Amino acid sequence: VETELAKRGREAIIDKISWDLDARDDEFVRKIAPILVEAERRQETALLERFIAEYRRKGLAVAGIENTISALKLGQVDTLIIEKDIEPELAEELSSLAETISAHVEFIPQGNDIIAKSGGVGALLRYKIREG
Repeated sequence: VETELAKRGREAIIDKISWDLDARDDEFVRKIAPILVEAERRQETALLERFIAEYRRKGLAVAGIENTISALKLGQVDTLIIEKDIEPELAEELSSLAETISAHVEFIPQGNDIIAKSGGVGALLRYKIREG
């Protein structure tokens, strides 16, 4: 099957498993669950590494509730980053703003210092507005 996929499809493969097509669905879910968890962890790590690099060089990233809302209202946000334990009302408000500008929304586990110290939110930007 893999050889029949387009290049983009082959690049999206995260792991391979042997599988009996007569097996039950719950067995399949149980077998792939750890693979999906690891893939999500790697994706979150890559996202946070990119966010930290951009933020530290004062590039295409903002942190903090006010800065993030401002960037959302200006249409700058490409990816909104929200800690999973943030207030549900705030997460809903931010997600709604992100939806209006077709920004991606990523919920991450608690633990990133820059985002945690900034109210649990940040964003990667599409572009930066020059100050002054």
